[in-house]
Amino acid sequence: MPRPATYALLLALLLSGCATYSLVEPKRTPIGDLYTVEPQIPWSAAKSGKYEIWTVDGRLLQQLQFVNGLEDGEPMFKGNEQYKKQVFRKSMPASDIMELVVDGLASDGAQKLATRNLKPAPFGGQPGFRFEANFVTKDGLEYEGLVVGAIIKDKLYLIKYTGTRAHYHPKHKEHVERLIESIRMQ
Repeated sequence: MPRPATYALLLALLLSGCATYSLVEPKRTPIGDLYTVEPQIPWSAAKSGKYEIWTVDGRLLQQLQFVNGLEDGEPMFKGNEQYKKQVFRKSMPASDIMELVVDGLASDGAQKLATRNLKPAPFGGQPGFRFEANFVTKDGLEYEGLVVGAIIKDKLYLIKYTGTRAHYHPKHKEHVERLIESIRMQ
């Protein structure tokens, strides 16, 4: 009998049927046109405009999201009309960008959201920021996450990693940390 994780993976594949995924091999890989990263393991990636989603085990279990060059006045999130009104501003401090991310998680149904450890952090040698978050889905599944980002040339670049607290977030966290450390500007 398949394990619950197998069902979750199958469900993730069915729900993401509209997306076309491609293999990201563990070698230096461009992210948008500003920087490259070096993944430690193979990932599956789907791209849509300025957004990329990578996963190893399925989007519902863990995912790595890239926001590539969001311009002043652009909404951070697609979909929900309420959150389309919340736009990125190039003058935003990191705390306001953190609130935009939290609002996006809430629009996806996250509950009991908590953020912590907002601090300056390098983003490929550029000044940036970092924070952590945790939340619960409406079905009671607990998630952990981390976000790093920077405003470079008046555009927002973010990397957001989320995964289930019980297994998938810790399973790939070290790979994500190494990926973040590997950021190189092109």
